[in-house]
Amino acid sequence: MNKKNNRFLPKGKKGAELTIGTIVIIVLALVVLVVLILGFTGGWGNLWGRISGFFGTGENVDSVVQACQVACTTESTHDYCTRKRTLKFESGDDLIRVDTLSCDELKENSGKAVTDSEGADVTLPALNIECDMSC
Repeated sequence: MNKKNNRFLPKGKKGAELTIGTIVIIVLALVVLVVLILGFTGGWGNLWGRISGFFGTGENVDSVVQACQVACTTESTHDYCTRKRTLKFESGDDLIRVDTLSCDELKENSGKAVTDSEGADVTLPALNIECDMSC
């Protein structure tokens, strides 16, 4: 076989540059595709929680307290009394996760012992949830 007639061999750097560019575009397209799949299957509201879970995010106490305050201010009885929240906070070197409490339960149990997602008894941090809504 004559090398001169072989059309499949790269003839310079342009082919290699095109290949690297194509690989970068394919990788970016795959990342976008994964984000779209996660968004449509798990819901867009929960997407950030799923993505940040891969990067080891820490506490979310302030955002949960703020969400409870908004639910109270807007008098959203369902969000304040029924919707369960996931609370993550640090205790020593451990990240503790409690995911079965509504805002009303968080307010009532602030600073008290509760059961975490692994079945252990933990003490909640002092949560400053100010709300007069009755559930």
